[in-house]
Order: sequence, then structure tokens, then C-alpha cells
Amino acid sequence: YTVLLAGYGFVYLWPQSVQLNAYMVMIVEAITRVCMLAYLRVLLQVKKQPACVGRLFTAIQISLIVWLLLRLVFVHEPLLDAGSAVSYGMRLAILATVLYALYMGVRCKLSYEWFSYAVPVLVLSQTVLLILFSWGFNVVKPFEHVWLSLSILPGALLLAYTLVTQIALGRQREESALIDIEQLKRAEQDDLEQRVELRTQQLRNALSNQNMLLARISHDLRSPLQHVIRDARLLESSSTQLAHYGQSIQRTAQQQLDLIDELLEFSRGELKQLELLVAPGYLFGFLREIEETGMFLAERNHNTFTSELANDLPLLVNADFRRLRQVIINLLANSAKFTQKGHIKLAVKLLSLDKQAGHADVRFIVTDNGIGIPHKERQNLLQPFQRGESSTGYEGMGLGLYIVRQLLDSMSSQLEIGESSNGGVRCHFIVRLELASEHELEQVFIESYAASSEGEQHTVLIVDDVAITQEMLYELLSGYNYNPITCSSAAEALVILRDNPVDIIITDQVMPVMDGWDLLRCVRNEWPDLPVLLYSARPSVRPLDLHASIDFDACLLKPATTSELLAQISRLLS
Repeated sequence: YTVLLAGYGFVYLWPQSVQLNAYMVMIVEAITRVCMLAYLRVLLQVKKQPACVGRLFTAIQISLIVWLLLRLVFVHEPLLDAGSAVSYGMRLAILATVLYALYMGVRCKLSYEWFSYAVPVLVLSQTVLLILFSWGFNVVKPFEHVWLSLSILPGALLLAYTLVTQIALGRQREESALIDIEQLKRAEQDDLEQRVELRTQQLRNALSNQNMLLARISHDLRSPLQHVIRDARLLESSSTQLAHYGQSIQRTAQQQLDLIDELLEFSRGELKQLELLVAPGYLFGFLREIEETGMFLAERNHNTFTSELANDLPLLVNADFRRLRQVIINLLANSAKFTQKGHIKLAVKLLSLDKQAGHADVRFIVTDNGIGIPHKERQNLLQPFQRGESSTGYEGMGLGLYIVRQLLDSMSSQLEIGESSNGGVRCHFIVRLELASEHELEQVFIESYAASSEGEQHTVLIVDDVAITQEMLYELLSGYNYNPITCSSAAEALVILRDNPVDIIITDQVMPVMDGWDLLRCVRNEWPDLPVLLYSARPSVRPLDLHASIDFDACLLKPATTSELLAQISRLLS
């Protein structure tokens, strides 16, 4: 542009065409300004600034192109001349846009080098020189200072610096790319090595887990099977208590089936090792089953068994009862194995209850007066296939305590082994159990598919403050030809009793205002011959002020089997 403006094109290229020279000057001038604005957009990092700055640059560039087209069409229009007010206004608008972009960049805390300030200052100085010349303050004709056609020396310096910086930047990018490629290769290599190591470790763990699981299940299958065999023999030789033996066989066989199902799931590759399956359930009902199994285990070596269950234990909790059963049964089986003609005790105590947080800390304690475990061997016995020196001559593979430790680890608990006061072993652990409610239960009894029983339309009054318990008992009894009536409080039950003939009452123990014992006292006063069955999540806790002659006709702990429940109702009615 400077060359054409100085007349070199007219002298050397088209000496015969003055008009062409004028057109070329206008075209190159507009192109120079548009390109310079594009350069400044990059230099001032307009893309990182607010969108309005970019729109302003675009508007100025479009205005320059429109101005060029108008000058080419209207050649002799004074308003479009290079020295017109419109031309100076456009120059000032361009200058203002550049300075505004610089201001916004500083305000946005963009990283500018000195060159980013030098170019706008150079543009500002040349614009000022041009304005001063047009106003007559500067006598030198500024051919080399026309706005945005930078003078030869600054323009050359600008071009040289730009080339040098771009070459340096290109080399930096190349070096950075090489470093990134090298790091990527190294990362891929490390990732590949980690994957190979992980897969190898997973394979080892899978093989180890398979072996340990098979060993653990094989160990656990022994105790229930012995129980089944014992009860089957008793059932064969005795004509009494057949129902009790049948229930015991059914419960123990179910434990066996659970273990077999676990083994089958593992063979299909679907079992996750020691994954807890938490579900709501009755804590006292669960512990009652443990008591029955503990009595059987103790009898094998002529031991006695007692249990001590705290009355303040939560009635319903969320737990993996199958895993918890495995832990307690393994500890009881261990005590029964190493105790001869002694005593085994299970104690369950409440350490803390936080209703607001919704959990309780419960301690389980198993003690015996058997051969004991020396202190130096206690940690070693928690490893698989490890047996104590004093266990020689006893059956077993050294897996019981290891299984307990593994199961408790999955429950965020640990086994503590100590010495009991009478010389045997004291094993205890603490489990945090989430509180549950009966509304979360799917069943309030265990379906045992009892044989058809004729209720003969006997009227059964069901008293329970939990609606789902009322509904399930109602459906069960209706299906066996009983006529159930439900109510949610003892006061409501008394009203029903005064207005309707009732053959038997099934009541809960823990209810607001009037509990099951208050209802029983009223029933015995007004209807002394009416049978009352207690069906509660807590073992019966008799009030101290209640007369000794007042008691329930029968008590069942939730969840009872349908066979037990129907059998008790039938017995009381007969």
C-alpha cells in the first residue's frame, strides 16, 4: 500500500492509466486495513474476550469493505474521499475499537506481552500524525504514516518480529507435541502393564476365592446335615413331638439349601464373594432359631446351652441374616466341638441405640468352658487351614474362625477372642444394625404351605397397630375359612368385643397407649374363657404388677410359620 501510495505503480507498472492507479490504491488500502484488523484480533486475543468485542471488529471490517465498494462505484463523491469527514470518522472508530479491545483484554486479565501494547500505540501515534497533518499542525506529508499502512521501518520491524515469534512458537509447539507423544506412549505402556498385572491378580484372586469358597461351604454343610440326620432318626423312633421335629428338619434343611444354592451360583460365575444382601427382619425371631440350633450343637458332646437376650434389643433390623447366622453358628459349633460335658452360652446385648440416626450397635458373645485357645495361637487361628496345638484329635479343617473373620470383615466388624471366666473361650463381636419397621416387611409369617385347615367360620379378632400385619394375617386366615376382624388398638378391640361374638384373639404385645398385656387384663375381667394368642416380635415381657393367674393362652414369636400359627389357633379353639 505504501509503494502504491508513493506512486511506484503509476511510474513502473501502468504509466498510461491514472484512473487504474487510483483504483488500485483504494483496493489495497481497504485490504490492508481489513488484514491489519484481523492481525490485531489475534494479537489482542479477541476470542477470549466478551462476544461484543468480536462483533465490533467484524462490524468495522464489513464497514471497510462496504466503504471500498462505494468508493469504486461513486468515484467523484466528496463524502467518500480519503480526506472526508466520513473517512476520518471511520479511522477514529477503528482506533477506538482497537483501544477498547486492549482495555477489555487487560480487564479480563489476558496474558499480553510488550508487543501487544506496542502495536496499538504505534497505530495510535500514526493516526494522530495523520490528523495533525490534515489540521495543518504537521507540514510533512505523511505518505508513510497513513493509518494502518505502517511506516516502512516500524512495518518491517513488525513483520520481522512476527515471523521470529511465530517460528519460535512453532518450534515450541513441535517440542511440546513430541513430549506429549512420548508421555502418551509411556502412559499407554504403563497402562498396559497395569492391566496385565490387574488381570493376573484377578485371575489369582478368582482361583483363590474359588478354592476358599468351596472349602468354606464344604465346612458349613456338615453342621446342618448332622442336625437333619439326628432329627430324622428321632422322628423315625418317636411318635411324640412329631411336629416339632418336622419344623426343625425343615429349618435346617433350608439352611443346607441356601449353602448349596450359593455353591451353584458360584459355579455359574454369578456369585460375588461375601456380598451382603441386607433385608428387614425380626431380630428376636432370628435369635430364637439360633437358640434352637445352639441347643442341638451343645447336645452333641453332652454340653448344656443357655442364652441371654437383652430385652431392649430392637425388634426389627436390616441385616444379612444368612451371613450373621453363619457367623454365630460357626462360633457355637466351635465351642461345642472343643467342650466336653461343659456349658456353652450365647449372649446378645444392646450397646447403643440411636433412633435419630436409625441404627443400633449390638454385641454378640459366645462363651464356653472348654479347652480354650492359648493367647499366642489366637491370631494364627484366624487364617485358613490353621489349627491349634491343643486341637489334635478333634475333627475339622481349621476353617471355622477364618470364615467368621471373613464374614465379619464384610460387615465392618471384627472378632475378639479372649478367655472366659471359667477357663474356656470368650468370642465376641459388635455389629451395627440399621433399624427397620414392619411396614418394610414382605411377610409377617413364614409360608410353610400348611395342609388345608377348616376354620369353620370361627371369628378371629386381630389386634395390631401395624396395618401390613393386619392385612397379611387377614388374608391368611380368610384363606383357611376363618372370619377375621382387624383393629389397630386395644381400645378399639374392646369396643368390637362388646358388640361382636369373637372366638379367639390374636394380639401384638407392643402397642401405643394400651399394650397387649393391658388388653389381656381387660379380656380376663370381662371374657375369662376367651382364648388370647400373643403374636409379637418380642418375647413376652410380663409386667411386674400383673397377677400371676393372668397370662396368654399361647405365645408365638414373629415370624412364625403358617403351620405353627394355624396349629396354635386350632388347638386353642378346640
